[in-house]
Amino acid sequence: MVFTINKFIKIIIFWSFCSTHFVLGAVLTPQENLNIAIDLDGTLVYHHAHMQNDAIILGIPYGFAHGAVELLAALHEMKATLTFYSAGSHDRNTFLISRLIQEVEKKAGRKISEYTILSRDLIPIEGTKNLNLLVSRNLDLNRTILIDDNPTVAYENQRRNLLRLDFDMMDIMQTPENPCSEPDQIEQIQLKNNLVRATGLLLKAIEVAQHKKIHLVDALSDLQWEERYLHEETHDKSIYRLGLTALREINPDFQLYTELSFFSDKILYPW
Repeated sequence: MVFTINKFIKIIIFWSFCSTHFVLGAVLTPQENLNIAIDLDGTLVYHHAHMQNDAIILGIPYGFAHGAVELLAALHEMKATLTFYSAGSHDRNTFLISRLIQEVEKKAGRKISEYTILSRDLIPIEGTKNLNLLVSRNLDLNRTILIDDNPTVAYENQRRNLLRLDFDMMDIMQTPENPCSEPDQIEQIQLKNNLVRATGLLLKAIEVAQHKKIHLVDALSDLQWEERYLHEETHDKSIYRLGLTALREINPDFQLYTELSFFSDKILYPW
């Protein structure tokens, strides 16, 4: 097999990786009383100049994150109660979410008709996202997960509810003409696979909670925190494998984002 590609484009996963790093059996199963609050900017959508234009608002191009459609469809399969929780304006959020929902139906064949939108002009966010607003709608806080790329967004004692994504500290696109270092390139690859990892962490937390008979948010917290945030452990290959397997139940053609190193001929993965 011959590939003709530049150093900076996405590369498909080799069959050898797929055949040795997938678990057997369906992993997306309905969950009782699972509540997901999910961020928009930096999580489901981006508005960097290099993103594709999936939606344009007031001249600003927005692109959907890699795996956004598949993740929302996966949450639908899991029967999760879905809340979009964003500090953007309600009109902007509503437009972006409607475009995402359309893509989920078009590309994944799932129709998401029930969800809630929490925006800055409807509620006082003030830098943090208070999940007690969801509890007031009779949602169990012990089974409510906030998926967000901002590590400081958790409200007061709700850090255990936060499924923490990688935060984009580099508002640039690395290319062979503008390389940084291989570790920096891997960080960018991790950002592209944020939602693959989020899916894997969520499913792993569900598995741990069921096995240990503990609250879901406690299982998630144990996976992410000790004295520090467990970066290496939460970026383990097994987490990506689990997430990738789940998202491929939605879209069999879904691929992990990888790149060739700017400094060698090896393929870089997000772990």
